[in-house]
Amino acid sequence: MSDFSFLKLDSCILEKLAGCSIKGLTPDLLLTYTANTLVHVSDLTREEAELVLKTAAEKHCKLAPPTAWSILQGESPQWIGSVRHVSTGCRALDTFLRGGIPFRGLFEVCGESSAGKTQLVLQLCLTVQLHQEGSGRSSALF
Repeated sequence: MSDFSFLKLDSCILEKLAGCSIKGLTPDLLLTYTANTLVHVSDLTREEAELVLKTAAEKHCKLAPPTAWSILQGESPQWIGSVRHVSTGCRALDTFLRGGIPFRGLFEVCGESSAGKTQLVLQLCLTVQLHQEGSGRSSALF
């Protein structure tokens, strides 16, 4: 049983969450589940499950990610320079993105047909897996 008190929710909701049937549910794994799954494996209502996930996401993601538009307009937050980045393999693109793709989080690549979106993302997946820091393993999802 994990301690979810960091969520600072009503004790009734925390008890329901702690009693769910997912073995080994930890605060880190909580965000990998949907509200429907939490409802199915616990006594949480749909509204409670959504509140749990919203609160967990707010605790987990303290820094709001910049949008492509904000980067283009030069309005990206100051913390973006302190985050580790993955190189795109293109110096000009890395410079435009202020160091490359942020190492953690989601990144959306969009553009016209045959613009090279798939090639860029496959290159990023390879770069993430080849440039491991320390003895930890790296992985990428495409």
